[in-house]
Amino acid sequence: MSVAIAPTPERLKKAPHVERPTKNQRTKREAWRIVSPVETMYKRGQLNEECWHAFQRYERDVDRAYRYASIISRYGERAGARGTPVSQLTAEVICPDELRADAIRRVVEAEEAIGSKVMVCALKTLILKETTLEEIGRQFGGWKNKPQAIACAVTLIQQGTYKLAIHYGYLRERSKPPS
Repeated sequence: MSVAIAPTPERLKKAPHVERPTKNQRTKREAWRIVSPVETMYKRGQLNEECWHAFQRYERDVDRAYRYASIISRYGERAGARGTPVSQLTAEVICPDELRADAIRRVVEAEEAIGSKVMVCALKTLILKETTLEEIGRQFGGWKNKPQAIACAVTLIQQGTYKLAIHYGYLRERSKPPS
């Protein structure tokens, strides 16, 4: 019988992005889970559904473009188009290099649509590193005060995901981003 070790009450006060173990029809999770700050914003109503879906799509593209779990996960890439992995035993072979290049192209297009390098760096940091809204606001907004840093990070994420939603076609351009 496995028992999940809970975070301390002090840590839970500081980290609203930690979820309890759950057991329902869809999930049986026996451990605590760290949730992305963007998902936390979505659950609190600070992001609308279109912006949330746009961020998930961008996150998926960044994962495909820049992340490798281990050397073993790159086996298909090392084997090449004439390798023996099951994924490559079809008549029409799609090389992992082509998939990765396509994901990189989509990421570059999305970053050009965002425009601001600060927003791009903030969104990439949220994807590639476990971080908090406070750290994002301090790093990319220059704020030292916690409430100001969090407000700055929320604004950066809202505007960045809004531009992503327009780029991916989830939203039409409006005069100002949703709050």
